[in-house]
Amino acid sequence: MPDGVGNGGGPGGSIWRWRALEWRRAWGAKGRQTSKGEQVLDGFAAIFKICGARALGALALAAVLLALPAGGARALDPAFVTFGGGIWDMNGDETTGTASVEYQHDKRLFWEFKPMGGLMATFDGGFYVYGGVAIDIFLGRRFVLTPSFAPGLYAEGGGKDLGHVVEFRSAVKLGYRFDSRARLGLELYHMSNAGMDDLNPGANALMLTYSLPLGNGTP
Repeated sequence: MPDGVGNGGGPGGSIWRWRALEWRRAWGAKGRQTSKGEQVLDGFAAIFKICGARALGALALAAVLLALPAGGARALDPAFVTFGGGIWDMNGDETTGTASVEYQHDKRLFWEFKPMGGLMATFDGGFYVYGGVAIDIFLGRRFVLTPSFAPGLYAEGGGKDLGHVVEFRSAVKLGYRFDSRARLGLELYHMSNAGMDDLNPGANALMLTYSLPLGNGTP
Protein backbone atom coordinates (compact mmCIF):
# COMPACT_ATOMS: atom_id res chain seq x y z
CA MET A 1 0.00 0.00 0.00
CA PRO A 2 1.34 3.42 -0.85
CA ASP A 3 2.77 5.61 1.90
CA GLY A 4 1.98 9.26 2.19
CA VAL A 5 -1.44 9.11 0.54
CA GLY A 6 -3.08 11.24 3.17
CA ASN A 7 -1.88 14.45 4.76
CA GLY A 8 0.32 12.60 7.23
CA GLY A 9 4.08 12.44 7.13
CA GLY A 10 6.18 9.50 6.17
CA PRO A 11 8.84 8.98 3.58
CA GLY A 12 6.40 9.16 0.68
CA GLY A 13 4.61 12.36 1.75
CA SER A 14 6.70 14.85 -0.23
CA ILE A 15 6.59 12.61 -3.30
CA TRP A 16 2.80 12.46 -3.20
CA ARG A 17 2.57 16.23 -2.78
CA TRP A 18 4.86 16.71 -5.77
CA ARG A 19 2.79 14.27 -7.85
CA ALA A 20 -0.40 16.09 -6.86
CA LEU A 21 1.05 19.42 -8.01
CA GLU A 22 2.16 17.82 -11.26
CA TRP A 23 -1.34 16.44 -11.80
CA ARG A 24 -2.87 19.86 -11.26
CA ARG A 25 -0.60 21.45 -13.85
CA ALA A 26 -1.13 18.65 -16.36
CA TRP A 27 -4.89 18.34 -16.03
CA GLY A 28 -5.87 21.87 -15.01
CA ALA A 29 -7.61 20.76 -11.84
CA LYS A 30 -9.47 23.45 -9.95
CA GLY A 31 -9.91 21.64 -6.65
CA ARG A 32 -13.15 22.39 -4.88
CA GLN A 33 -14.27 24.88 -7.53
CA THR A 34 -14.91 22.11 -10.06
CA SER A 35 -18.21 20.32 -10.41
CA LYS A 36 -18.66 16.75 -9.22
CA GLY A 37 -18.77 15.56 -12.83
CA GLU A 38 -15.49 17.27 -13.66
CA GLN A 39 -13.92 15.82 -10.52
CA VAL A 40 -14.92 12.31 -11.57
CA LEU A 41 -13.52 12.67 -15.10
CA ASP A 42 -10.33 14.39 -14.02
CA GLY A 43 -9.81 12.08 -11.08
CA PHE A 44 -10.06 8.85 -13.05
CA ALA A 45 -7.87 10.27 -15.80
CA ALA A 46 -5.20 10.83 -13.16
CA ILE A 47 -5.45 7.48 -11.35
CA PHE A 48 -2.63 5.71 -13.14
CA LYS A 49 -0.61 8.91 -13.46
CA ILE A 50 -0.30 9.57 -9.74
CA CYS A 51 -1.24 6.32 -7.99
CA GLY A 52 -1.55 3.27 -10.19
CA ALA A 53 2.04 2.24 -10.76
CA ARG A 54 3.14 3.07 -7.22
CA ALA A 55 0.26 1.20 -5.61
CA LEU A 56 0.79 -1.95 -7.66
CA GLY A 57 4.51 -1.76 -7.03
CA ALA A 58 3.93 -1.55 -3.28
CA LEU A 59 1.61 -4.56 -3.36
CA ALA A 60 4.13 -6.54 -5.39
CA LEU A 61 6.89 -5.67 -2.92
CA ALA A 62 4.69 -6.74 0.00
CA ALA A 63 4.03 -10.07 -1.69
CA VAL A 64 7.73 -10.69 -2.35
CA LEU A 65 8.68 -9.86 1.23
CA LEU A 66 5.86 -11.60 3.05
CA ALA A 67 4.53 -14.49 0.95
CA LEU A 68 5.05 -17.91 2.46
CA PRO A 69 4.41 -21.22 0.70
CA ALA A 70 0.97 -22.66 1.48
CA GLY A 71 0.71 -25.73 -0.72
CA GLY A 72 -2.74 -26.19 -2.24
CA ALA A 73 -4.40 -23.53 -0.09
CA ARG A 74 -3.59 -20.73 -2.53
CA ALA A 75 -4.72 -22.69 -5.56
CA LEU A 76 -8.00 -23.89 -4.12
CA ASP A 77 -9.41 -20.80 -2.43
CA PRO A 78 -12.53 -19.60 -4.27
CA ALA A 79 -14.10 -16.21 -4.81
CA PHE A 80 -15.44 -14.50 -1.69
CA VAL A 81 -18.21 -12.18 -0.65
CA THR A 82 -17.08 -10.31 2.44
CA PHE A 83 -19.39 -8.59 4.89
CA GLY A 84 -17.96 -6.05 7.31
CA GLY A 85 -18.92 -3.73 10.12
CA GLY A 86 -16.89 -1.37 12.25
CA ILE A 87 -15.77 2.15 13.08
CA TRP A 88 -15.18 4.81 10.41
CA ASP A 89 -12.99 7.89 10.91
CA MET A 90 -11.89 6.19 14.10
CA ASN A 91 -9.15 8.70 14.95
CA GLY A 92 -10.90 11.75 13.47
CA ASP A 93 -13.53 14.18 14.66
CA GLU A 94 -16.54 12.63 12.88
CA THR A 95 -16.39 9.04 14.12
CA THR A 96 -19.37 6.88 13.18
CA GLY A 97 -20.30 3.30 12.38
CA THR A 98 -19.91 1.74 8.97
CA ALA A 99 -20.96 -1.38 7.08
CA SER A 100 -19.62 -2.82 3.84
CA VAL A 101 -19.92 -5.63 1.35
CA GLU A 102 -17.10 -6.65 -0.99
CA TYR A 103 -16.52 -9.20 -3.73
CA GLN A 104 -13.12 -10.73 -4.48
CA HIS A 105 -12.83 -12.84 -7.62
CA ASP A 106 -10.88 -16.10 -7.68
CA LYS A 107 -9.45 -15.40 -11.16
CA ARG A 108 -6.05 -13.76 -11.27
CA LEU A 109 -5.56 -10.69 -13.44
CA PHE A 110 -1.81 -11.22 -13.45
CA TRP A 111 0.57 -13.06 -11.15
CA GLU A 112 -1.36 -13.32 -7.82
CA PHE A 113 -3.45 -10.13 -8.14
CA LYS A 114 -7.22 -10.62 -8.11
CA PRO A 115 -9.94 -8.11 -9.01
CA MET A 116 -12.12 -6.89 -6.18
CA GLY A 117 -14.81 -4.30 -5.62
CA GLY A 118 -17.35 -3.26 -3.07
CA LEU A 119 -19.44 -0.61 -1.46
CA MET A 120 -19.41 1.00 1.94
CA ALA A 121 -21.94 3.11 3.81
CA THR A 122 -21.52 5.11 7.00
CA PHE A 123 -24.23 5.56 9.62
CA ASP A 124 -24.37 9.30 8.90
CA GLY A 125 -25.24 8.89 5.22
CA GLY A 126 -21.85 8.62 3.54
CA PHE A 127 -21.47 6.19 0.63
CA TYR A 128 -18.47 4.84 -1.26
CA VAL A 129 -18.22 2.45 -4.21
CA TYR A 130 -14.83 1.16 -5.35
CA GLY A 131 -12.98 -1.35 -7.50
CA GLY A 132 -9.35 -2.44 -7.58
CA VAL A 133 -6.98 -5.31 -6.88
CA ALA A 134 -6.11 -7.51 -3.90
CA ILE A 135 -3.53 -10.17 -3.20
CA ASP A 136 -3.75 -13.04 -0.71
CA ILE A 137 -0.52 -13.69 1.20
CA PHE A 138 -0.80 -17.03 2.98
CA LEU A 139 0.90 -17.18 6.38
CA GLY A 140 0.72 -20.93 6.73
CA ARG A 141 -2.62 -22.70 6.26
CA ARG A 142 -4.70 -20.76 8.76
CA PHE A 143 -3.86 -17.09 8.36
CA VAL A 144 -4.13 -14.91 5.27
CA LEU A 145 -2.87 -11.34 4.91
CA THR A 146 -4.70 -9.44 2.17
CA PRO A 147 -3.45 -6.01 1.07
CA SER A 148 -5.63 -4.20 -1.46
CA PHE A 149 -5.82 -0.93 -3.35
CA ALA A 150 -8.81 0.63 -5.09
CA PRO A 151 -9.99 3.97 -6.45
CA GLY A 152 -13.64 4.82 -5.98
CA LEU A 153 -16.40 7.42 -5.80
CA TYR A 154 -17.45 8.95 -2.49
CA ALA A 155 -20.58 10.85 -1.46
CA GLU A 156 -20.38 12.39 2.01
CA GLY A 157 -24.12 12.50 2.73
CA GLY A 158 -24.44 14.05 6.17
CA GLY A 159 -20.97 12.95 7.17
CA LYS A 160 -17.32 13.85 6.68
CA ASP A 161 -16.18 15.92 3.72
CA LEU A 162 -13.11 14.20 2.27
CA GLY A 163 -12.50 16.98 -0.25
CA HIS A 164 -13.13 15.19 -3.54
CA VAL A 165 -15.57 12.78 -5.13
CA VAL A 166 -12.67 10.52 -6.18
CA GLU A 167 -11.08 8.80 -3.18
CA PHE A 168 -8.42 6.08 -2.98
CA ARG A 169 -8.75 3.17 -0.58
CA SER A 170 -5.68 1.31 0.69
CA ALA A 171 -6.32 -1.59 3.04
CA VAL A 172 -4.79 -4.55 4.80
CA LYS A 173 -6.79 -7.43 6.22
CA LEU A 174 -5.67 -10.31 8.42
CA GLY A 175 -8.01 -13.28 8.29
CA TYR A 176 -8.30 -16.65 10.00
CA ARG A 177 -9.08 -19.40 7.50
CA PHE A 178 -11.54 -22.11 8.58
CA ASP A 179 -11.67 -25.64 7.13
CA SER A 180 -14.64 -24.50 5.03
CA ARG A 181 -12.33 -21.78 3.61
CA ALA A 182 -14.52 -19.08 5.15
CA ARG A 183 -12.48 -16.33 6.78
CA LEU A 184 -12.96 -14.22 9.90
CA GLY A 185 -10.77 -11.14 9.89
CA LEU A 186 -9.83 -7.65 10.97
CA GLU A 187 -9.31 -5.01 8.30
CA LEU A 188 -7.73 -1.57 8.57
CA TYR A 189 -8.13 0.83 5.67
CA HIS A 190 -7.39 4.43 4.80
CA MET A 191 -9.24 6.68 2.36
CA SER A 192 -7.94 9.92 0.88
CA ASN A 193 -7.94 11.87 -2.39
CA ALA A 194 -4.12 11.75 -2.73
CA GLY A 195 -3.86 15.54 -2.68
CA MET A 196 -6.18 16.16 -5.63
CA ASP A 197 -7.92 18.80 -3.52
CA ASP A 198 -6.60 21.30 -0.99
CA LEU A 199 -8.92 19.65 1.51
CA ASN A 200 -7.66 16.13 2.13
CA PRO A 201 -8.33 15.09 5.73
CA GLY A 202 -8.54 11.38 4.97
CA ALA A 203 -10.35 8.82 7.09
CA ASN A 204 -9.33 5.54 8.74
CA ALA A 205 -11.60 2.60 9.50
CA LEU A 206 -11.30 -0.60 11.50
CA MET A 207 -13.60 -3.44 10.41
CA LEU A 208 -14.56 -6.89 11.61
CA THR A 209 -15.10 -8.99 8.49
CA TYR A 210 -16.52 -12.36 7.51
CA SER A 211 -15.67 -13.75 4.06
CA LEU A 212 -18.11 -16.28 2.64
CA PRO A 213 -16.54 -18.61 0.01
CA LEU A 214 -18.30 -19.03 -3.33
CA GLY A 215 -17.77 -22.13 -5.47
CA ASN A 216 -14.80 -24.48 -5.42
CA GLY A 217 -11.94 -22.18 -6.32
CA THR A 218 -9.70 -21.89 -9.36
CA PRO A 219 -6.21 -23.41 -9.61
